[in-house]
Amino acid sequence: MALTPISLFLFSLLSSIIYGIVLAIHRLRFSPLARFPGSKIAAVSMWYEFYFDVIGRGRYMWKIGEMHERYGLVSPSPFPKPHSTPKLFPSNHNEYPFPWRRVLTQVNGTGPIIRINPYELHINDPEQLLTPHESYYETLYPPTSTRRTTKYPPQMRAFGPPLSTFTTTSHELHRVRRNALSPFFSRASVMELAPTVGVAVTRLVERLDGARRGRVAGKEVVRGGGKGEVVNLGDAFMALTNDVICAYAFGEGGGEGFLERREFAAEWAQMMRDVSSMRHAFGHLGWLYSIVGRIPVAAVTKFLGVKKPTMGALGDLQRVVRGKVEEVKAGLASGEKPAARKTIFYDLLTNSHLSEMDKTDERLQTEAMSVMTGG
Repeated sequence: MALTPISLFLFSLLSSIIYGIVLAIHRLRFSPLARFPGSKIAAVSMWYEFYFDVIGRGRYMWKIGEMHERYGLVSPSPFPKPHSTPKLFPSNHNEYPFPWRRVLTQVNGTGPIIRINPYELHINDPEQLLTPHESYYETLYPPTSTRRTTKYPPQMRAFGPPLSTFTTTSHELHRVRRNALSPFFSRASVMELAPTVGVAVTRLVERLDGARRGRVAGKEVVRGGGKGEVVNLGDAFMALTNDVICAYAFGEGGGEGFLERREFAAEWAQMMRDVSSMRHAFGHLGWLYSIVGRIPVAAVTKFLGVKKPTMGALGDLQRVVRGKVEEVKAGLASGEKPAARKTIFYDLLTNSHLSEMDKTDERLQTEAMSVMTGG
């Protein structure tokens, strides 16, 4: 007998319900994390974390604090602590080579460890001793030179595709990419950048002095342009940082002149803040990162809670980064000699330790976005 559309729908619905029930039972009773305390709703589904992170705009970290107070604290230590409070991922111990079995056998399900979703634990006191000689933190995060450590992909997903050095999850590939960038962030390299920083700081001081007077070069620099107006120093310092990073990454003259723009390019500073707030949505919906520029602006602004100018500035940033990378590659192809001080992307393109895959336009553009937004 042929199945009708209604019977197919009912069969699919029943199968989904049965699957959900079996999955919930497994996560609550048979998962390696089942004996750790925590919210049962959080243990059953990621939707609990999704609600507080995406709908609640990043409130899940505070919810974790409440769960520690309810389920896990054995000392009056406040939450959050000034030091880091790492998440743990023992259900994936076969794929991610952490000593989960050791942790699971030495922790009896009470104390500063709670379960915060189907796959992760959270430690409220990473400095508490796991053994007489080691703390939780030392056990779970030893130096990479002593143990191969792979980053947790769901956590990196919040920061974009795994093409930049920061979002690379593979231990070996991350080491190769990091080694290519590390020389630019050594003390000696940063000291060589001092003249560029000095020029930018001098220009910032001139702009602030002009704001005090009301005008700079005949152009209003603050709202209203009158004397005594308030200048947003957060935007001003971000403009300075962006100009320095652009010069360091792409060469002198490669900056976008943020310090010269009206209100220190406040729309770019707001875009940086909004992108940071969007990380929670990207972490749960990794595919959203790749299509955010293709869906209607109204839908993005409503769902992610960002302003329309932010989306315009984000598109501008992507175009700027793409253009800068293309300029560097074109100059290299034409045999143009590098400046006295090498730039980040010139060095990446000429680095013999990087594969051709690491020099593609897409990866370099992603790396450039990471360098600029990370600054």
